[in-house]
Amino acid sequence: MLVIFDLYVLRAWNTEAPDPGVSAALEGLERHEVKVAIVTHQGGPLWRVWTDDPKYPGASEVAKRLTEMAEMYPSLQSALWLVSLYDERVKLADDRQRAIAAALSRAAQPLWVFSSTSPEWCRPEPGMIVEACKRRETKPQHAVVVGRKPRDRTAAARAGVRYLTGTVLREPGGGQRLLSLLGMWIDE
Repeated sequence: MLVIFDLYVLRAWNTEAPDPGVSAALEGLERHEVKVAIVTHQGGPLWRVWTDDPKYPGASEVAKRLTEMAEMYPSLQSALWLVSLYDERVKLADDRQRAIAAALSRAAQPLWVFSSTSPEWCRPEPGMIVEACKRRETKPQHAVVVGRKPRDRTAAARAGVRYLTGTVLREPGGGQRLLSLLGMWIDE
């Protein structure tokens, strides 16, 4: 089984301390040997290069944030990280966009990070979910997306993957509740 989380379901880098519900969910998945992938859209590095505006995070800053999150939640150190850099408003040459994507993947090592500027990786398109299934060698029917927005649900449906809303993690005991909801699929 593969569980694909939207990064912001896990509360991303908006907090200094691990969330107990997120920790419980990730540790439970690790105990059951469930594969985990994280998907996120981070347009900042392209905007940083395009506008030369330091208010946008560069590739190394995004990589640092991903690494810090993996340190906060050790279970994520073996996760697959997929980062969409696509933004249709940014007008950079394709080779420059690919170079930024490669820089992000290199800067985030030793995390297993892949990034792309393809529009297919921008939800509600299913590209990141399809790629997660491929790289984690999991058939779509054995995967579930835990998201927070309608575009996450749409991308999951287009990829043929089940969907759960991640808002359960915000509730008291949310990590155990999420594991309970996933439990019906873990042993498939």
